[in-house]
Amino acid sequence: MDQTFELIIGTDIEEIPKVSALLDEGMNTYGFNSEEILDTQLAVEEAITNVINHGYKKPGGEIKVSCRISPDRIEVQITDAAPRFDPLSVPEPELDTTIEDREVGGLGVFLIRKVMDETSYRYENGKNILVLIKRSSVSPEKLVAFVENAYEYAHVHGQEAALREFNSQAGRFVKGELYIFAYDSKGNTLAHPFQPDLLGKTRLDTTDANGTAFIRDLISTARSGGGFVRYLYVDPADNYKVKPKLSYVMMVDKGWLIGSGIYETYNDSQIIKKGADQQVRENLISFVEEAITYAGKHGKDAAIREFNDRNGSFVRGNLYIYAFDYNGTNLALPHQPRLIGTDLSGLQDPFGVNYTRIEISVAQQGGGFIFYHYPNPAHNMTLEPKMSYVRNVDKTWWLGAGIYLS
Repeated sequence: MDQTFELIIGTDIEEIPKVSALLDEGMNTYGFNSEEILDTQLAVEEAITNVINHGYKKPGGEIKVSCRISPDRIEVQITDAAPRFDPLSVPEPELDTTIEDREVGGLGVFLIRKVMDETSYRYENGKNILVLIKRSSVSPEKLVAFVENAYEYAHVHGQEAALREFNSQAGRFVKGELYIFAYDSKGNTLAHPFQPDLLGKTRLDTTDANGTAFIRDLISTARSGGGFVRYLYVDPADNYKVKPKLSYVMMVDKGWLIGSGIYETYNDSQIIKKGADQQVRENLISFVEEAITYAGKHGKDAAIREFNDRNGSFVRGNLYIYAFDYNGTNLALPHQPRLIGTDLSGLQDPFGVNYTRIEISVAQQGGGFIFYHYPNPAHNMTLEPKMSYVRNVDKTWWLGAGIYLS
């Protein structure tokens, strides 16, 4: 799901921070790292400054900034009505000469070309249009979304069809360095598209270069509701070099698990810090179990009334209980009461995660964790990354609660 926005500013340098703030918010939502965000901000700021100082040269003009952001890339289009000029036609500066001998100009355009992945210019209907594109690396958010989408695929199409797809190097679940691996609960390999010789083999006691029995860790983490595992593994995209790997795993059902990994560890990522924090996970489980106990004691109708009461005992700031039936109809959502009674099974976050459907499957299996993006009531319903724990109450409905990871 792409996000688009458009902003029109005047020929005033003081308005540029408005654009930078929108870029920061949008790119953070889609999991771009800090370097990618800063690069894009610098390029856009430089391009707009050039239009103001060298295009219009005087107050009174307008600059339109249009953005389209997806999990894979951001495209920024800067449109102005200044005299026709292609900034990309400016020769690159001779950086190996002294400052005194170097011709004036060109450094700004050189910077834009250097930090952006694609740049293009066109003149259309009397307007200059500069297009800047930045591709994103694989973030932990994208890793988790990739696994969750594979999880949903397995539930929709069944194990046999899913494993065929996961094992195909030309399939939809091989994207760059990302691919799906699968094991049964005894450590037998079910899917590994780049190491097909491992299929059917038991790897339960396989260790990495540090002696870590990582397959056991993957199984244990998946059984505990899903989560992150760190270990060393070969990178097929880099001549099978052994590198630190961060994987995310989920149990598809009690018999088998799936996962995927990236070769950057992202030690500063909140989705990893909080998502792997055992105390945070236990607190969420405890809160949901407390709500299930309440429902068992007071009955479904009384419990739903209590869960929907923003002054009740199950709304604690932006931590709250939500409830659904197994068709995806909402029963309790205290900060969005207008959605109660609505079918929310079609909801999808910016990474393409159909989170209500996945939550239903996880709850039916007895409970577990899911990561997705959802409006935060504490921040004016701004879309933010969230980790939730869900569990079935009985065969007719289930509960969940989550924390925001910003």
